[in-house]
Amino acid sequence: MEDKITKVRNSILRMLLDGKLKEGEKLPSARILSRKWNISFVKVQQGLEELSKDGILYIAPRSGAYILKGWNNRILQNNLSFYNPKRYLGLLLPIIDIIREELPELRPSPDFPESVFEIRTIWALQRARNEYMDLGEFFSDLPEKDSMFFNAPFQAYSETGKLPGIPILFSPRVIFYNSEILKKNGCSPPHSMWSFDDFLKSIEILRKKLPAENIFHLSNQPTCWMNFVFRAGGGLISGKLCDDDIVKIDSPQTIRGFSVYRKIKDALGNVSVNSDNTEFFKGNMAFMMGARQAVAELTLSGGVDWGVVPFPALSDGKDFNTMAADLLCVRKNCTNPVLIKKFINVMLSEKVQDKIGALKFGIPIRKSSAYKSLNLEDFRDSVFIAESSKLISEYNLDSTEIAGMIANHINNMFNLNENIEHSTRKLADAVRVLIKARETPQCTVAL
Repeated sequence: MEDKITKVRNSILRMLLDGKLKEGEKLPSARILSRKWNISFVKVQQGLEELSKDGILYIAPRSGAYILKGWNNRILQNNLSFYNPKRYLGLLLPIIDIIREELPELRPSPDFPESVFEIRTIWALQRARNEYMDLGEFFSDLPEKDSMFFNAPFQAYSETGKLPGIPILFSPRVIFYNSEILKKNGCSPPHSMWSFDDFLKSIEILRKKLPAENIFHLSNQPTCWMNFVFRAGGGLISGKLCDDDIVKIDSPQTIRGFSVYRKIKDALGNVSVNSDNTEFFKGNMAFMMGARQAVAELTLSGGVDWGVVPFPALSDGKDFNTMAADLLCVRKNCTNPVLIKKFINVMLSEKVQDKIGALKFGIPIRKSSAYKSLNLEDFRDSVFIAESSKLISEYNLDSTEIAGMIANHINNMFNLNENIEHSTRKLADAVRVLIKARETPQCTVAL
């Protein structure tokens, strides 16, 4: 049950989220709001003052309260934000309904890019892990956690001993293909043991009849090219502190992974990268890189005859699979440990996990829910099951500065067609300098 002050806050925030209030607009007076909501004038004033402290409102003496510009960029205590809400919010509405029912004190807020409570991807979390609480203690309190949940999605944090995020769902990344497009254009469907050369041959066949944008979704996002880096046995930064050089960006294996990625780009005709794979869901693209989360969209769109296969194998490479996962995160400035515990319990509950499984939005982290969702008689789910034993997600990034530097540099390397060996060496040296500077004690000079 909301207290009166919280009700005032939530009512105003709801009006903002619904578009009933705009930036710079003046709110009705506290007395008018008091009569409208049947809440005392004092409580309304207190609610407005809290929103003023949060940076949502500006209260001008003898004038009233106004909506501040950029109100949705504030980080609020009881807000819950989601990644890419414009694309996935519709799919996740049944889960959001459960959250609202079970946790009325927590406010799902898709219009806020950041909140104290968040659901984030692995890359987004690892690059900013120092901003989030260690949830290990809260997770350890769960009964029978070792037998109730899959362990592999937690391995990305085994080296640090801290748990900045708790996976609620996960999936290996695979290659989706459109059977109808392949058949129509004289290309055989891929098989589970296909190689990178097989993939290039398929692109070559399709390129004779189709434009590049209808063949394969290619993106310069890290979650795309890291698949090839890991398959080549490379990485970005080692999580093993005993390594003499933890920076692996310019290792032969990483360079090979980038080179493989560029070969695909060249086979497509060196087209500019496209960060949007929506054409596959419309039935207009032959191949797509994705995770089981995409199955929810494919089920909703319908009409696409699709299959999945593992990533193509590289000779002398590694049989690794890059994990996609959605994780619960809580920022360090959270002031409500009771709500943290409730949030974790609800999101890992059978009710929520079964709903995730029913939507086929990834693989639920709860084993019993996953077993209900996966169909062993469907060859596509068999691929997801088999590939789940090969998961890897050790980006080992712990700062937005280093993550941003790496992502931007690699993006430019591909866009500008730079020499991979020279470019990665330059990037690796810069990262080494940053890491060394961060680890070197700062000296102060007495004046």
